[in-house]
Amino acid sequence: MKKLIVLILFSTLLLVACNNAGATDESGVDYENKDNNEKVETTALVSKDDGDKKDFFKKVDSENIDFYATASVERLFTFSDPKFTYNYFDNVFIGTVTEVREGINIIPGVRHDISNKLIRTPVVIKIEKVFKGNYKSEDKVEALLFGGVMRLDKYYANFTEIDFKGRKDEIFSRYTEEELKTKYAKFTFDDITILEAGKTYLLYSNNSDKSKVLTDNAALKEVDLKSGELFSYDGIKVKENLDEFAEKYFVEDEEIKKEIESRLNYSD
Repeated sequence: MKKLIVLILFSTLLLVACNNAGATDESGVDYENKDNNEKVETTALVSKDDGDKKDFFKKVDSENIDFYATASVERLFTFSDPKFTYNYFDNVFIGTVTEVREGINIIPGVRHDISNKLIRTPVVIKIEKVFKGNYKSEDKVEALLFGGVMRLDKYYANFTEIDFKGRKDEIFSRYTEEELKTKYAKFTFDDITILEAGKTYLLYSNNSDKSKVLTDNAALKEVDLKSGELFSYDGIKVKENLDEFAEKYFVEDEEIKKEIESRLNYSD
C-alpha cells in the first residue's frame, strides 16, 4: 500500500501571544506509521450546507491571532518532478475549492497518540476534470489539509493534561472568557499551502486515504479554467498550459513505479 511518511518537527510552538517570547515544544510524529491505524471519517468534518463560498482561514483577521506556530514536514519522497508525482498518486485531478472550514485538532476515528496541538483544515473540493482515477466531474471531495486556524476555546478544549504539561492554569489565566471565544490559534507548515475557497488547483491523492490531498508547494499548481494557464503556489506562471503540461508529464512510467515500490518496501 502506498503511503507518505511524514515527520512533523515543531520549529516553534508559542503558548503566549505572538508578540511575546514563550516556551517552545519540539517533538516528532510519524503521521502514517501503520501502528497508528489512522482512518479518517471525513463525512463528519465538513458542513453540508449550500451557502456561498466560505473561507474560514482567510476571514480571521491577523490581529485576532493570539497564538501562532509553524512546523516542518519531511517526506519519504519529494514531489517536484511532475511525472514522478503523477505515477505516485492514484488520483490526479483539477478541483475548485468550495469551502474552507475552521480547523480541527481532533479527528473522528483516529486513535490519538499524537499531539493535539496540530491543526488541520477541512475543505470541500469540486472535481472539474480528471486525469487519473475514478472521480467524475462535479464530484465533491472532502479533504483535510495540514495547518489552519481554530478559536482558542475549541483549540484548548482538546488538549490533554500531558499537552498542558502542568501549565493549564497559567495559560488560561491570560484570557477572559470573551477572549477565548474571539481569539484564534493558527498553525502553518513550511512549504505547504492551505488552499483558498474559490480557487482551482491541480491536485493529487491516493485511494488509501482520499482525504489527504497533496498541497506541497513543490507540486501545487493553481489553474485558470478559462485560459488553461497554470501558476505555481507563489503566482509564477508555468511555461506549459494545462493541456501541454498533462501531455508532457502525465505518462505512466514503469521505471518510476518500480523506484517508488522499492523505496516504499525499503522504508518498511
